[in-house]
Amino acid sequence: MSTLRPFWQFLESRPRPTAVLAEWQRCTGAAFKAIQPFLCATGDSATSYPNPSSDGRPLRVVHHRDATVVAVDPEGEGTRVPLAETDLAVFGVDFKGLRGAVASALGLTTSRAALDGKPVVVPMGYWEPKPSAAFPVVLVRPTSSQQARDIIQPLAATAEKPTLIFTPTRECWPDDVPNYCQRRKCLIVPLDEILDLDGTSLVATDAWGRHLGAFCQYAALTLPASFHNKRPKRRRADRAAKIEAVKKELMAHILAARDHAFSLEQSNREPRLLKRPSKTELARRASIKAYDLTRCFQDDPQIKQLWNIAGDLDLVMKYGR
Repeated sequence: MSTLRPFWQFLESRPRPTAVLAEWQRCTGAAFKAIQPFLCATGDSATSYPNPSSDGRPLRVVHHRDATVVAVDPEGEGTRVPLAETDLAVFGVDFKGLRGAVASALGLTTSRAALDGKPVVVPMGYWEPKPSAAFPVVLVRPTSSQQARDIIQPLAATAEKPTLIFTPTRECWPDDVPNYCQRRKCLIVPLDEILDLDGTSLVATDAWGRHLGAFCQYAALTLPASFHNKRPKRRRADRAAKIEAVKKELMAHILAARDHAFSLEQSNREPRLLKRPSKTELARRASIKAYDLTRCFQDDPQIKQLWNIAGDLDLVMKYGR
């Protein structure tokens, strides 16, 4: 099973995929570090909190007059979890950042279309296997089979050219929808089957190539013999290693900056932001060249998000909490 599957399942589990970081961590498991850069604070504060017991009821948040905050079992069964206000920050998905990372992993040209806060349909971009051949790619995030039918069938019926339609998983697919799409030269593809993790980077699985082969058949598309959908493995692995090194250094800095800020706060001093390293210094710490760092920023949206977090005191203090 793909390490990312719990994340995709969470996106299909509720119309507004938001939660405190503790719930995101529980729901996404081993994928949490990889998807955390795609989470952004909504500005809301939670009124309930996940129960430490996996089968327990959600806990109710109680604010006491002395400014302490606890989460308690609403039925009074004794569960009591002390919390900080930062633990209650609600985080949602930054679909723009997620779109860029998915497009990069799958070799797509990323769409620049604007997105609202909780999109059900996300224009992803285009798959361009050869010059003058660009096929639309769109993500549909249904939370029920009926919603999947209501959205996907009109998309396929009105598509002006063959289209790749992503969904987080295939769990909401009505039985007849894949064939309906095929008859209109469209292909519905579950992201949990074509994406996985290499460290904390999204990478395409072998299934992506098989889906593209099927799509070419539906679209009656013949690719030149010299076409390769993926970059050479050696080059891709080298790039992934450099990206991983940069992210590791940025996360280490953010954690140090967070500890620094909380240390000042606990000493009754005003928290201050630990100075973010320059890009030259970041490249040196990651043991890569400056031009490699520029490419890392271009190739992986998570790096830019980590860079932005490192420059914002509030985001630094909320990081990983």
